[in-house]
Amino acid sequence: MTPAEPTPETFRETLRKQRIDLPESDLAAALPSAVRLLRAANRLLEQTDV
Repeated sequence: MTPAEPTPETFRETLRKQRIDLPESDLAAALPSAVRLLRAANRLLEQTDV
């Protein structure tokens, strides 16, 4: 099962759990890259699942 794509709220909360606090503008700028990275990781996981 692959995790759902992060929403701005879940992305912010995930970063805060890791003690990373970013301004809203930085969060908004980073979210699209985080989504692309998660999609790529999920594709790799799917390819290695046998």
